[in-house]
Amino acid sequence: MKGDRVPAAHHVARHCSPNQLDRDEHNNPIGPTYEVFIPDGDGVSVTWLEFFGNAREKCLQEVQHIINRTRSVRASHRLAIISCDDITSAGASASPSRILWIEHDPISGEPEVENLAHSLIIGLRAEDTTLMEELALACTLEPCKV
Repeated sequence: MKGDRVPAAHHVARHCSPNQLDRDEHNNPIGPTYEVFIPDGDGVSVTWLEFFGNAREKCLQEVQHIINRTRSVRASHRLAIISCDDITSAGASASPSRILWIEHDPISGEPEVENLAHSLIIGLRAEDTTLMEELALACTLEPCKV
């Protein structure tokens, strides 16, 4: 329900274009850059995976479907996946301590923009680059399906 906190054991996904990906020496994507977590006015928009159930592959397919509907997605893009617990823990360990949480914020309306699993990472500030780097390091990457 809108405004509820997403459970700590759950995960959220963030779409990453190629310029938002760190790469290894062979140019393979290894994780998102910290810029993926720069907040806008409301927070950092993410999609709640377990909103769709407990089967990870099904959840990833549903998130992919939403992203394909709302963005131009290419095979070079990735989904950055992070647990809500990793987000709140990173905030708690920040100096000074930053309270971060993930709030369910569904978007309804026209089918091309609807995302009932939309959520927000709340509590990040634009100057929290070190904290954003910690979040980026806690992510895993999933390929985008086009």
